[in-house]
Amino acid sequence: MSKRGIKLLTFLSSLVLLLGMTFQVANAASLSDLLKQKETLNQQAQKYDSAAQNKQSEAERLSSQINSLESDIKETEKRIEDTGTQIEQTGKAIENLTTDIAVKTKELEALKVKLNSSIREIYRASGSSDYEMLLGSNNLSDLVNQSKYVQAIEMQVKTVHGKVQTAKADLEKEKSETEAKRAELDQLRAQQEAHRNSADYQKNQKDKLLGMTVEQKEAYTQEAQKARQEAARVEEQIRQALASLKKGADGTFGSGPGVGSRVKRGDYVGTQGSTGFSTGDHVHFEVDTVQPGVGYTNPHTYLNNGTLSWPLKKFVITQDYWEFWSPSAYPSTGGYHMGIDIAGPLGSPVFAPADGMVVLNRYFGGYGNAWAMKVDDGPYVLLGHLR
Repeated sequence: MSKRGIKLLTFLSSLVLLLGMTFQVANAASLSDLLKQKETLNQQAQKYDSAAQNKQSEAERLSSQINSLESDIKETEKRIEDTGTQIEQTGKAIENLTTDIAVKTKELEALKVKLNSSIREIYRASGSSDYEMLLGSNNLSDLVNQSKYVQAIEMQVKTVHGKVQTAKADLEKEKSETEAKRAELDQLRAQQEAHRNSADYQKNQKDKLLGMTVEQKEAYTQEAQKARQEAARVEEQIRQALASLKKGADGTFGSGPGVGSRVKRGDYVGTQGSTGFSTGDHVHFEVDTVQPGVGYTNPHTYLNNGTLSWPLKKFVITQDYWEFWSPSAYPSTGGYHMGIDIAGPLGSPVFAPADGMVVLNRYFGGYGNAWAMKVDDGPYVLLGHLR
């Protein structure tokens, strides 16, 4: 080959290398932007979720207050009704007492007339004055008898008159007390109605506030949902960007601590955490057939045949493979979980599940800090959410 040909080949090789490096830098920059965008969207969703939760708590508090006011209003209306019944009964009692007093007044007048009539009748029957009756010896005995008779009648009439007068006085006293009671009942009903009106006003105001609060809560919920949907869309872009990562000649995907080195089953590779899209401290255990994050398959198949061991010593399964979780969290699988989430005690060490080579150790989108290996004559294993 001529020198000119060698120079041209060298130039083309350098150009290809430069273009490759430029693509990688652009891709890294794009991936970094997507990660930042997703983090911002998740923060916005959390902010709206928190605001919606606050509005929900406020709505529950208002509902409780409204229920209390409604109970108060019902009880007050019952008391007003009872007070009204008492006022009505008291009014009837006053009417009856007024009638009774009128009857007693008539009885007293009748007794006075009877007493005066009886005395006049006795004197008229005697046919003489008291002086004449006193001088006539024959009439002395009759005079005494008539006098005693008159006194007896006067005493009887006065006794009856006194009883009737006492009864009338008692009736008038009872009527006065009953009228005072009715006045108190009238005042009590006015207070109860004022209390009821105040409770009605407060309830109406809180009803309006509750309506506004529920609307605000729904608005925040919708905004949170929009942010999560947008974050899911960005997450899908991140997964696509990660899936586009080219495997190096040595079988690795990028650089990172330990990438390119071999590990044995049981070697320490990291610590359980909650980085990335995580709902708590755990390890996402995923098996992929194409490359890390691509070609997911059921890890239990490889666990059962002994190809893999569990990456934690003591743990519980918090979410199994292909359990339905959330379409917004896993849009590429329709909402189904593509790995197994396991959780041990806080800060549990994570171990290599088989012999093989470390092919990835970096922040990996929703997986957070991820570690991946290529099992000797086997699939890829991806462990996510590490510290």
